Amino acid sequence: MIISMTGFNYSTRIIDGIEYTSQIKTLNSKTFDFSVKSSNDNLDAKIRLLAKKVLKRGKIEFSFRANLTKTFNKELLDLKKIELYITQFKKISPDSSKKDLLQLAISMPGLHNKNFHKLTKKNEKELMLFFEESMIEVMNYRIKEGQKLEKELKGYLKKITTQIKKIKTNEKKRIKPKRDKIEKKLKTFNLKIDKSRMEQEMIFYLEKIDITEELVRLDYHCSYFLELIKTEDQAGRKLNFLCQEILREVNTVGSKSADFKLQKSVILIKEELEKIKEQIQNVL
Repeated sequence: MIISMTGFNYSTRIIDGIEYTSQIKTLNSKTFDFSVKSSNDNLDAKIRLLAKKVLKRGKIEFSFRANLTKTFNKELLDLKKIELYITQFKKISPDSSKKDLLQLAISMPGLHNKNFHKLTKKNEKELMLFFEESMIEVMNYRIKEGQKLEKELKGYLKKITTQIKKIKTNEKKRIKPKRDKIEKKLKTFNLKIDKSRMEQEMIFYLEKIDITEELVRLDYHCSYFLELIKTEDQAGRKLNFLCQEILREVNTVGSKSADFKLQKSVILIKEELEKIKEQIQNVL
């Protein structure tokens, strides 16, 4: 199954009166490119390992923050700092009510007690579970995006196989006229020709322009492409290599033939291959 590397999730969870918010963005990347912005540096390494396990690959931007809720424990605030702010504001605005001064003081930075971000083992376990659930949601998002990608890729591949069938049809009609044309040309020179040597050279030439092997390999590559789409959940790299192999065979087919119908099919196949290569950059 095709899984996209593009994903997004925004989630919140309240643990012991503290609201934790996580945001995850993922984009395509050849490697596991992970960055984290958090309010607790001690968790960064654990979050990275979790992301590697769940999200596998891609450019991943993870951020989370903690905010106090209405049910917070008052001990989480530095009351001395609040009183200091109120005293200073009272000097600036003597006529302001105590309620207004309190609201203004609470909005000031640096009021959280140093223990605000300290987690118990229980809370840390619950927080990491929350992060894991958020990452799983990102994977679900990626799977849905992958279903759209898969449909597009199959459409491109179908057009390629259609052109390969046309090449096979034209190939059957191509060899005999080539041989007849050479023999006719030689007769115009009115030369004495060694028929045995002539036959050897003809076989050598026809083998040189024969594309049967390339067509067999193209059939196999296309079949394997569909197999990877159906069975692999991390098919991106393999599909990319397979596109290179298909292009190699198509170039060989093009170089072995001067037939304009065959060349047209080669061009159309390359066009669809470019579309596939562009899309699989975003496949996990």
